[in-house]
Amino acid sequence: MELIFNPDDIEALLRAAAAEHPDELLSVFQTQVGLWFRPERRLLIVGRATNGWGTFEDVEGEDIRTQFPAKTALDASQRQDWSRRTLESIDGDPLAWADGHARRSAFVRVARRIAIGLDAPMVDWYRHVAWTQLYKLGRAAELNPSEELMDAQLPICRQLLARELEALAPQAVVFLVGCGPTADWFQWFDSALGFRETARHRVGRDDVRYGFVGQTRAAVLPHPQGRAETPLVEAALAHLRVT
Repeated sequence: MELIFNPDDIEALLRAAAAEHPDELLSVFQTQVGLWFRPERRLLIVGRATNGWGTFEDVEGEDIRTQFPAKTALDASQRQDWSRRTLESIDGDPLAWADGHARRSAFVRVARRIAIGLDAPMVDWYRHVAWTQLYKLGRAAELNPSEELMDAQLPICRQLLARELEALAPQAVVFLVGCGPTADWFQWFDSALGFRETARHRVGRDDVRYGFVGQTRAAVLPHPQGRAETPLVEAALAHLRVT
């Protein structure tokens, strides 16, 4: 599948970040589309924000770095170089890494179980889904972006997420982003996406929101870290599965 983002999109994100965390390594996340993803038949998984992403090493003498100090984005030529590196970093099987993370990542485990519940094969489920984040630009260290960095990129990220949904046309989308009063990351995106809420369901201490983005069924769940996973999976499938 063709890349959804283009160099201008990446450069816009880099310009937005240039004044934030000037000496910290950042990286840009772009859409990961499974090898056998099919529009209108498969699942789009949306997380909160990129963190711990990108590479910062040479491989066999080839410089493949996709992490950059934010201050370098002030320079147009370096900005173009980081944009090119980011776009070229996607390989032919972009989500192959995901299955190996299931043992240590509640996020991946819940995403995997939802995908399989929507008829993705158990063995290579990751090749049948697509994955993105609300916020595309974040710290290369395993930390969420600061509020300042999120605010700086929010208008661009709204546009990019809408474009991803249009291009991928998934059968279902699950937002594993947090939807309680103290952790509602989706509130900054729902109106811009045209999310139409149809119901809410209480799962443990959290609300799960059900609705549609266009014709796509959508479920908004909390990030599963530290939560019982099975009730979240069941709550998502109750709305996303088409009977």
